Parts: sequence; structure tokens; C-alpha cells
Amino acid sequence: MSSDEESGQSEKRKRSRSSAAGRGSSPATPLDPKDDPLDREVAALKYEDALERLESIIERVEHGEIGLEETLDEYRRGRALLRRCQGILDTAEQEIRRLSLADLERSAEGGASGRSDGSQDDDES
Repeated sequence: MSSDEESGQSEKRKRSRSSAAGRGSSPATPLDPKDDPLDREVAALKYEDALERLESIIERVEHGEIGLEETLDEYRRGRALLRRCQGILDTAEQEIRRLSLADLERSAEGGASGRSDGSQDDDES
């Protein structure tokens, strides 16, 4: 069996286990992140603070400093922190694109009517 087939079967088992675990009870994590109380808990954190908390969780889990139940809780908290960091990065990226577009538009307007200082390019040297 190839490694691709093995990973596909492994993924199917994981999905099967997670769906079986959720039958008859509410899901461990809400489907809509906006409904997750952890998202509301981390919503006010600055990027650096959220990232620091996320790194701390990863370190504790990797070093085996916490048990299984706490690992699951920390995993959920880590997902919320990751969503927070990604949201901040997405917002920053959109702002950079908006500013860059505004700069390009100003540059194009200035180029069509000469330089903003009234001088012309010397292309005929």
C-alpha cells in the first residue's frame, strides 16, 4: 500500500472517530467560529500577545507538560488564537493592498500630467 493510500485511510479513520464521538451530543467545538466563546475571549488580544500565548501552548504540548484533557482544551484555545492571529494578518494585508492601490492611482494620475513638482522627465538625453 502506498503512503498516499495509507494517509487517505488514516484520514478516513480520524473523520469516522470524530463523527462518532460527536453523535448524540453537541460538537466539542462550534461549527461557526463566531459562536466559539474562546474566540470572544481572545478577540481583544493584540497580535503579539495572541502569538505569544499560542507559542506557549505549543511548547507545553510538545514537552508533554500537560495531560490529555488539558491538551484538548489547549488545542481549542490554540485554534482560537490562531484564528485571531490570522484575522489580524488578513486585515493588515488588506490595508497594505488598499494603501498600495491608492499609491499606484496617485502615481498614475501624477504621471499623466507630468511630475507633481511641475517638471518633465528628460527621456531625450
